[in-house]
Amino acid sequence: MALNFDIALFSIFTVSNTLIIFYYICVMAKIKYDTIPQDALIDIQISGSFYRRMMDLLTMLSESVPLEDFKKVLERLKENNPAEDMFEFNVHTLVSLIYEVEFQAKAQNKCVKEEVEVPDEPTGNSPQQDPQA
Repeated sequence: MALNFDIALFSIFTVSNTLIIFYYICVMAKIKYDTIPQDALIDIQISGSFYRRMMDLLTMLSESVPLEDFKKVLERLKENNPAEDMFEFNVHTLVSLIYEVEFQAKAQNKCVKEEVEVPDEPTGNSPQQDPQA
């Protein structure tokens, strides 16, 4: 089952295509380039290593703002509300991608159970938990 994003998707270009497009925009010429229609569904393979990189990125984004602000971003996503700014849009996009990877991994029996200890109290290691930070 492919996730149908309600959020507007941007065409993704390679660096060279982006530079070519930027050049032609500056000189006001017409060009043709490859793009992906918004309603297209693309099948890709994602490694566990790449999935971990997405999770690390989400963690980094969550630590870049106060905890309460990040909770509000997640609540807006949970309530299916549109993003209010680019930070929120980026988090929504990344969470949607992670969700689809996890959904597909479960459907393809690619998941394994791991056990971790979770402290009852915040450890204070995160800057968002420190009121002085």
